[in-house]
Order: sequence, then C-alpha cells, then structure tokens
Amino acid sequence: MYLAEDRILCFEVISRKDEQWLLHYVKNAVAETDVPQSLDVLIRQRRRWLNGSFFASLYTIIWFNRFWNDSTHSFSRKLAISQQFLYYTLNLMMNWLLPANFYLAFYFLMEKSTLFGGKGSDSYWMAECLNIIYIFLTMAQFVMGLGNAPGEMRQMYLFSCLFYGVFSYMVFFISIEYIFKMKTDGKPCPPGVVWTPAFPCTDLPFGISPVGIKIATGFTAGCYFFVAAFHGEFSAVMLTFPSYIFMMPTFFNIFSIYSFCNIHDISWGTKGIEEEELKPVAGGGGGAQGAVSTDAEQRKADERQAALLVERNKRNAKNMQKDKQLVEAEFKTFRSSLLMSWMASNALFSYVVGNGNVSSDQYLPFVFIVAAGFTGARFLGSCVYLVQRFAWLGYRRVQKETEDMKKRKQEMYMQKKQQEELGEYYAYSNQAEEV
Repeated sequence: MYLAEDRILCFEVISRKDEQWLLHYVKNAVAETDVPQSLDVLIRQRRRWLNGSFFASLYTIIWFNRFWNDSTHSFSRKLAISQQFLYYTLNLMMNWLLPANFYLAFYFLMEKSTLFGGKGSDSYWMAECLNIIYIFLTMAQFVMGLGNAPGEMRQMYLFSCLFYGVFSYMVFFISIEYIFKMKTDGKPCPPGVVWTPAFPCTDLPFGISPVGIKIATGFTAGCYFFVAAFHGEFSAVMLTFPSYIFMMPTFFNIFSIYSFCNIHDISWGTKGIEEEELKPVAGGGGGAQGAVSTDAEQRKADERQAALLVERNKRNAKNMQKDKQLVEAEFKTFRSSLLMSWMASNALFSYVVGNGNVSSDQYLPFVFIVAAGFTGARFLGSCVYLVQRFAWLGYRRVQKETEDMKKRKQEMYMQKKQQEELGEYYAYSNQAEEV
C-alpha cells in the first residue's frame, strides 16, 4: 500500500462507515506534471504506478465487503458500483496473463497470415525467427529488471522498445488480415465434437458465427474513435493512435516485467527523490563539549560523555541498518515469490494453449470477443457519463435561467416600487406647494 495512497484513499471515501460520499470526474479540471523525457525515466515512473495500481486493486477487491456493509449508499448505487468492481476483478485477472495472451495472439496469427506463407511453408522460417527473437527479448527483460537500473541498460531497453513497436504494427495488420479473410463457410463441428488436429472443423467459441466475430472486432476498433468524437477529442485520439499501437507491447512486457522484478522497491522512482543514506544522529553533548571548563576532571568527564554519545550513535545506526536489511530481505523474498508465480502461470498458460490443445480458430475469436466485452463495458460507462454530464449541464442551464428570471422579476418589482414611491413623493410635494 506504500505506492497506492491515492487509490486507497478513493476507496476509503466511498466505503466510509455510516456515510455515502461519492467521487466525481471533473472534465474541465486542469493538472500539470513533469513528463518523463527518456525511456529509462518512464520505466521507473511506470514501476511505481503499475505496482501501486496492482496492490490497490487487490486491496479494494479483498475489502469490497466494507463498501456494502459499512457505507450507507442506496441499494441501486451499491449495485451499480458493484458492477464496476466486477469489471476491475476481471480486468486484474486478464492483466495477470496479459504477456502470455499477447504472445499467443502473435503466435497464432503467424500461422494464419499469408505474409509468412502459413505453417510448414518454405517462408515460415521468418516467423520462427521472429518468435525466437521475441522470446529472447522477453527473457532479457527479466535479467535486466532483476540486475540493473533502467539507466544502466538504456540502449538495450531502447532496442527492445523499437523491436516491440515494429512487432506490434505487424500484429495489428496481421489481425486485420485474419478478420477479413475469416472463412464464413467452414464446416461446423458436429454436436459434442470439438476441434482436434485430426478433425479440424470450425469450432468458434460461444457458438458465434464468423460474421459476429467481425462485428465484435469492428466494434472494438471503432469504439475508441466514436467515444473520442462524442467527447470532442477525436483529433487527439487520431494523432496518438499510431504511437499507442507502437508502445502497447512495451507497456505489456517491458514496464510490467520491470515492475514485478522491482516490486520490493517502494521509492518514488523519479524526480530525484530516492532513499537517503542513513547517517549517524548528532548527539546532545554539544553544550558540554562547547563549554570551557578549567577543571581537569570536568574536561575528562565531558570527553567520556562525548565518546559514549558517539558509540551510542554508531550502535543506533548499526541497528537501523540491520532493521533496514531485514525489511529489504523480507520485501525481496515476497518479490521473488510473486515474480515466480507470475512467470510460471504465464509460461504454463502459453504452453497449454500453444501446444496444440487449442486451435487458432478457437483462441483468436475468443480473444476478440473478450476484447469487445471489455471495450463495451468502457463504452457503456463513457456513455453513462456523457448522459449525466449533459443532463447536469441542462439542469444547470435551466437553474440559471430560473435564477435569472427571478432576478429580473425582482429588479422589475424594485423598479415598480421605486416608481410608486417616486410618484407618491411628487404627489406629496404638489400638495405641499398648494398649501
């Protein structure tokens, strides 16, 4: 929880005991930050953010019952926010296996792509070379993440980022080719029969037709641009979309691996704010040492006191260093256990899926459907926000018009009253003159 204070604070706000506090997104709010100017600085920044986000998500999921039991939100609001927490849970599960899924997507797409001629062709050696390079670079991320700071391996990280970027463009265009060339007249699997290498029938997940897969994929790709247009940010999304595709595997592999390899590091990571060296604490004998004493015994006593203070400071510094080492050892042990679990689960998932147990016609449509589901959830939330925002703006406009109307009526009433008082004054003046 050391790096997730803001996220934990947000959870504590909405789950406050006997309260029904809410958090609102303010679109017009403006924030300023120091943007990283190099890849190694960005890696350190993402380490802090990714680890904080991971543990904050775990914290909110584990203590989610507090939101239901302690807060006094209405049942409908609790139900709506529970759906959001369900999305966070599923998203956390998918992110845990994200490196394996990204690799498997490329692995199966290479088999289907005409760029490499298909598996078993004479030109398929290029796909195998790319596969070896990808695996090597991914393994290298673990070595660099465990043994070096990002600034010490700046060139290797830059090369990995460039390769992953080209690799990402390749996956993007191959996936488009796969979707558009997906057969719509394939032989379906009989009831109770699944795809096997000996019986390669069309076995799409959830019984969805290839046309449905194409629609889901088109929705996933176009949803970002539709929502950007609704929010008035279409040009910004269009301009940054190529860089987003280029940096996507860097976020999945380089940043995630370095973050898990250094999950024991709770330092700030950027802005030069690092852990300070332990220094001995100055003792409190300055007054005794500074005092000028003509008595020889007093001087000897002062010297003995100063020596004892120095020894005490050294002993305290040594104990603090020992405690620090014990805490760091405990953090590193936790880091190693978590990292091995993450590596083993991704490697096992890749082996089970890519070893012939699942076909590309099963895995790839499943990935597209899952991506469409997560995108649809975000699209729904974005639309709900827009409706609420426009409704609020409309309410504020009506409220402002009502307030303006009241103000104008009040001004008209005051003007009428002033005219009446002025008329009475003139009438009284005339009567006085007549008298």
